[in-house]
Amino acid sequence: MLDAARLLDRPVPHGLRLATRYDGMRAKLATPQLTAVNLHLDQVAEAAIDLLIAAMEGKEPQRHAIAPPLLVARESSAA
Repeated sequence: MLDAARLLDRPVPHGLRLATRYDGMRAKLATPQLTAVNLHLDQVAEAAIDLLIAAMEGKEPQRHAIAPPLLVARESSAA
């Protein structure tokens, strides 16, 4: 994303505001740091594995509480 913005001569965040769907190391280490959405993918993965195992064993799946998405605002979307 940042490379494409640079190629288009769109400075981030003043010419283009950016956000990403994953709050990983790339978002945190980018220059400028990228605004991200924390989707709590560790919780989603755990729930998916438990659902798969329950289905394979013919059991009733348990409900999992998954935290709602969280916006992590950083420099790439600053006004």
